[in-house]
Amino acid sequence: MSIKRISVGLLAVIVVGLFSVPFTTSMVSGSAAQEEAQPTTIQLGEYFYGAPVNAAPVGDASKPEKIVATITGAAKGEIVLVLKNVGKLEHEVQSALFLATTETQVKSFDAGGKEISKVETVGALREVEVQPGTTAEVTLSLDETLQRAFEDDPSLEMRFELACQSGHDKRDTAKDHYQMGMRGWIVLKP
Repeated sequence: MSIKRISVGLLAVIVVGLFSVPFTTSMVSGSAAQEEAQPTTIQLGEYFYGAPVNAAPVGDASKPEKIVATITGAAKGEIVLVLKNVGKLEHEVQSALFLATTETQVKSFDAGGKEISKVETVGALREVEVQPGTTAEVTLSLDETLQRAFEDDPSLEMRFELACQSGHDKRDTAKDHYQMGMRGWIVLKP
């Protein structure tokens, strides 16, 4: 009889304990729900990101590259890159950061700011093509593992190469944007 009483008492404690623990949900209330990722703008020129001084050493892919953007807020899980082509050449922007996403949205705008295309993908993005005089707004939903790493370690910094692969398939260094110095780092912080 005493074993039954202990079992019933233990069951009662477990049930009461379950109802007293707050359940976590993915819903966010208040001002945090309205917070959106702040865009980070990177200008694309003739063989450089941001400014000509950011061009990596021409023809030597082993030399250090410059940091072209530092993005905070990665722990929120979403980042927005704005790639603005101020040059006269088309650019094919690639980054390992694009592969660390679960969803992507790319909006393209003409020089006047009018939206000319919108593409949404589930899964990783390979590259973003940016025509001369246009802007691409790239919204990246980070992979859950990456997002949690930033949540768990407030001092974490991760670097991802940003590279233009235009002309790379032609094996002509004079037309290869990467070899001409169009590469740099994006640094993500929580």
